[in-house]
Amino acid sequence: MGISGSLAKSLTPKVTKAAPGLSAQFVHEALRRAINGAGPLPSAAVAADRQLVEQDGDIERAIHEVIENHVRLAGAQGFATNIGGLVTAAFMIPANITGLALIQCREVAAIAYLRGYDLTDQRVRNAILACLLGEDAVKSC
Repeated sequence: MGISGSLAKSLTPKVTKAAPGLSAQFVHEALRRAINGAGPLPSAAVAADRQLVEQDGDIERAIHEVIENHVRLAGAQGFATNIGGLVTAAFMIPANITGLALIQCREVAAIAYLRGYDLTDQRVRNAILACLLGEDAVKSC
């Protein structure tokens, strides 16, 4: 067995123990960026308010449009990260997962905002995480 084989054998138990914590941290960070905005992507509240204005104050139609817009964003993001094919897969797969997590967090946060929830309230953030991760994953928060 070569060096890479023995290195992989020694790292595997450590990675599997750290993975749940890293995943939760990753989603927490994605949620924070989705709520506050990240780069050219405005915050969830700004996106929700824009849709509410476009839909003349109709909350249900605004929610529908938030969902439609995020489906389009996810499709465009998925297409863009897969253009390079197999050559760029090692870099683009993590970028694709990161982008999708950010879009999903923003979508759920925008819907919560349109339903009247305060996105700065930690209980609301935990509920959004529960929605995204499942109930068991949030118990450690």
